[in-house]
Amino acid sequence: MRTEWKAAAAKPAWTHLWRTLLTGLAVIALASCGGGGSDDEGGSGCVASPAPQITSTPPVTATVGFEYRYFVQATYSCFYLFVPTSCYGFDALRLPAGARVSGGSTVKWTPSANSLNMEAQFEIATEPDICGNRARQSWSVRVYAPPVIQSFVASKTAVIPGESITLTAIFQGSGEIFGLGPITSGIPITTPALNGSTDFTLVVTNSVSARVTRTLTIELDIPPAVMSTNPVNGAMGVPVNHAFYATFNKKMDGATINSATFVLNDFNNNPVNGTVSYFDNTAVFMPATLLAAQTPYSVTITDGVRDLAGNSMAVNYVSRFATSSEPDVTRPQVASTFPPAQSKNISLDAAILVTFNESVDPSSVGSSTFILRDSNQNTVNGTIRVANGWNSAEFMPSTALADSTIYTAIVTTQIKDLAGNTMTTDYSWTFTTGAFGTWQAISTIGAPTRNFHTAVWTGSEMVLWGGSSAGISNTGARYNPSTDAWIPTSTAGAPRERAYHTAIWTGSEMVVWGGSVGGSTNTGGRYNPVTNAWAPTSTTGAPSARENHTAIWTGSEMVIWGGIYHDSGYLNTGARYNPTTDSWRPISTNGAPSTYHNKVVWTGNEMIVWGGFNGSVWLSSGARYNPVADVWTPMAAVGAPPASESYTATWSGSEMIVWGHVDRNTGASSGARYNPVTDAWVPISIVGAPAQATFPQAIWASSEMIVWGGWSGTSARYFPATDTWHPISNIGAPTEFHNLRVWTGSEMIVWGGNTGADLNTGSRYRPQ
Repeated sequence: MRTEWKAAAAKPAWTHLWRTLLTGLAVIALASCGGGGSDDEGGSGCVASPAPQITSTPPVTATVGFEYRYFVQATYSCFYLFVPTSCYGFDALRLPAGARVSGGSTVKWTPSANSLNMEAQFEIATEPDICGNRARQSWSVRVYAPPVIQSFVASKTAVIPGESITLTAIFQGSGEIFGLGPITSGIPITTPALNGSTDFTLVVTNSVSARVTRTLTIELDIPPAVMSTNPVNGAMGVPVNHAFYATFNKKMDGATINSATFVLNDFNNNPVNGTVSYFDNTAVFMPATLLAAQTPYSVTITDGVRDLAGNSMAVNYVSRFATSSEPDVTRPQVASTFPPAQSKNISLDAAILVTFNESVDPSSVGSSTFILRDSNQNTVNGTIRVANGWNSAEFMPSTALADSTIYTAIVTTQIKDLAGNTMTTDYSWTFTTGAFGTWQAISTIGAPTRNFHTAVWTGSEMVLWGGSSAGISNTGARYNPSTDAWIPTSTAGAPRERAYHTAIWTGSEMVVWGGSVGGSTNTGGRYNPVTNAWAPTSTTGAPSARENHTAIWTGSEMVIWGGIYHDSGYLNTGARYNPTTDSWRPISTNGAPSTYHNKVVWTGNEMIVWGGFNGSVWLSSGARYNPVADVWTPMAAVGAPPASESYTATWSGSEMIVWGHVDRNTGASSGARYNPVTDAWVPISIVGAPAQATFPQAIWASSEMIVWGGWSGTSARYFPATDTWHPISNIGAPTEFHNLRVWTGSEMIVWGGNTGADLNTGSRYRPQ
């Protein structure tokens, strides 16, 4: 418990009053009066239990311009309104200029440039207990120069497929370009051949691991092209009242799409009269009259059409089709809806989806034809899009829906199919929301500030450890969602500070291993939350030092694989660690992948390693490792997602689900599901999928994959049973980048991250 009551400095009269009160209350054993602290002002006869004590160790380094934080942990007995309670507030006795106490328990300071290379002095003391006892702590902090990025430029900002470029950075500190490795200030580095738009992120750190980043985006300079048409090229039996639709691979200049550049000709090559329109990457030719029956037609879209940058198509696009003898007179109908009619407890962040029995004209679906109303008949604002071959329309509310509210969704008769037939009647249905699918903020009292840390779920608590926090750390904390409270983990016997390490949960212990301690390490430790005690992991037979590796738990062993060591490059080695015997066994490398930043899942009998970077290119390949046989088996490449640096992966119980490749030209993300039994890939639907989520996180939540976070992306829930996506509300959500997350069985907990400074915030998300 924490009390916000703050006692003034103890005085003799105040102490005597408390002694008198406590003497009178002794018959009911309220407490005894304390003493014995390191700053005892209580006088003879005080016996404190426990005496004030500061148990935490302050960081001793700071960086100019970066916030220094020290969460002070201290506990002792005091009284509030005559009731014994636990206190751990403190007073600042001496702080450097600009430093402050935040929240009653955290020292914060952002060193200025004139503090460079100085030893800043700090002194604090606990608040006095009932007898005036205080514990003091003093320390000095060395201030280091900040990492600085002066410039980060590319020889070209747009490339053709297969072209390489050079990147040059001028900076102060140690530099590395993510995916390319270390870089020297002012010395150009050449990229591999680029086959898509690519982000390059420069990370510069100083000697105490403070870091700054800057990202360059190199676009792929490709011409516009027609991606799809309706009717498709070569179609037969097209209704005579059908319009022609063409969808481009990128945004186009609508002014260049007109009757001169979009032409429909009959079999005699005579132009057909009609109107041309353009919206949302799609051009439409609507004939002025019915087409002739059982007649071939050709459509030409010329290279006169241009994208927003002024690029024209490389060649004319030509498509042919033949008409039927009859017009299409079938009216579109609603085939299904989500949420279903009369359904209950619908998420407050749910998207409303209606599926038709045929493709509909996307220009006919908008705010006047797809409507959502609350129980007071107020219209709900939102965005609408047509997807799934134009068979489905999705309404995404702009804000979270109200809890326990009946909503009515309506699609009107103005919606028409591609032949111009409208719905016969309006279609409406109702559903009721419930308090699911919302975010709940987590207490920050006693919470650690973290980025690049690890997190495990014990069954009742989330345990965070290591990572960066005004420098790398060897501290951690346990979060209990039942009490919304944090407890620090012991530092006695803990491994030394680190980041880019791994952690697994064995069922009784958290095992952390490897990472960067200023250089790669092959040490680790085991933490038991019941005893709050650490034990080291053996280094005998351990894998070589590494960071950014992967780790899984088989049920009896921790398997370490891959990673990077700057002096020897990318690793295709690993080992298996048995915590019961504190021993390591090597892993066969015969047929093993050699990658860094790969994705790994455990199936129950195999470790699947997929994708990653081999030192020159990103890969779209992988292998499966069977620890019983110590054998690697290659994975099928047919149907696998394209190579990318930004995937995330999770195990559903029967498939590995890979998601996150971003097409820089369309902004669309993609992924696939891999079945190890059939050694086959199946693509994932992109309808309603999160867009442009670079470096997202994923977690398996009982029956769905939750994709969360990333750079400038959206988040969503994926249901493999139906191959469908549902969005996640951002209302009340934490900052999106570098959150670590755990699944409790009913909630996703995310914590920490970085938005220019490391964070000590997070939230809990409960899906429907």
